[in-house]
Amino acid sequence: MAEQGIGEVRELLADLVRIPSVNPRDGEGPAEGAVGEFVAGWLREAGLDVSMQQALPGRYNIIARLPGRDRKRALLLESHLDTVEVGGMTSPPFDAMVRGGRLYGRGSCDGKGSLAAFMLALRDLARNADEPPLEVILAAVIDEEYLGRGIVHFLEHWDSEQTIAGAVVSAPTQLRIVLGNKGLLRFRVRASGRSAHSAQPWEGDNAIDRMADVLEYVKNNLAQELTRVNDKLVGQPTLVPTLIEGGTGANMIPHECFITLDRRTIPGEDAMHIWRRYKVALEAIAPGKVEVQAPITVSEAVATPRGAGIVAALTRTLAENDLETRVTGVNFGSDAGRLGRANIPCVLWGPGSNSESHQPSESVELTEVGTAADLVRTLAARFSL
Repeated sequence: MAEQGIGEVRELLADLVRIPSVNPRDGEGPAEGAVGEFVAGWLREAGLDVSMQQALPGRYNIIARLPGRDRKRALLLESHLDTVEVGGMTSPPFDAMVRGGRLYGRGSCDGKGSLAAFMLALRDLARNADEPPLEVILAAVIDEEYLGRGIVHFLEHWDSEQTIAGAVVSAPTQLRIVLGNKGLLRFRVRASGRSAHSAQPWEGDNAIDRMADVLEYVKNNLAQELTRVNDKLVGQPTLVPTLIEGGTGANMIPHECFITLDRRTIPGEDAMHIWRRYKVALEAIAPGKVEVQAPITVSEAVATPRGAGIVAALTRTLAENDLETRVTGVNFGSDAGRLGRANIPCVLWGPGSNSESHQPSESVELTEVGTAADLVRTLAARFSL
């Protein structure tokens, strides 16, 4: 991309990063509102048909459409508006500082770099007198970093008369094609007991002790059995506790204790079947005293066939630009799992490295964002499978 183009990349990405859009995880906060309004306004000025789709109260997906010669089929470019929290960052989260050709700030890599590339590509396509083969749709959705309710709402309200022939889901993959990612099953477990004075523990029933039995079983049985399973694309499934809560005072026997379990699934696994099996196994540790609660979130693993049209088209585009075409998988989750479950062929792809995502000094290389914009424009201009 020319130097002038890199200037456009820097300006747009800086504007996106400077607008905080931290996911409130159901708490108070501005969420994606301001950045969504900016994206919608920018795309309208670029000549796109833009709608704001309320997915949660006060939280909107931004949907932009560019007509194609075939109105019945579409290429979907999907990214997200929200970011993770900023606590512990070592670079200013919203200053959009540029140093050494990299732009720093929360969301610069995940996923505002990809969003900027998609926006620039769509603007350039709109300026072209020739319509692309298929309608091109950019969906900038909410809540990807928590429960994925933005993409769920998008799919629930999709026009059944139009087929999504392929999707590019934003992810920091260093412009490499990712065909598979792990899914996610997350749920809480409650251990109950009876409160008492800590000086007389025999009068109570310590819920933390009971949860310790649960954790030991998770580590030595449920997690251990996963070491014997492996997927050649995304690796092994995992099961880990990520949160623990319990007790009401330092001098009281706790009457209840909670843990959150995070289970990463691989293609071919059924998350709800796994949850039901875990529920039986864990509640049997102490019947009536251990409760496995309903899943907090479920996102299926995805593995797109190598022969899918979107894979072939993106592979050809990368090859023509002397870029890596070897396909791979990743161990994190994404909105691609929900698209795959809806039978939409999709690839995870975008500028930046996942090693930069959610990091204290998150950043992305500006030239890579510019290259991504060029590649998406080329892909959309000829994708017709």
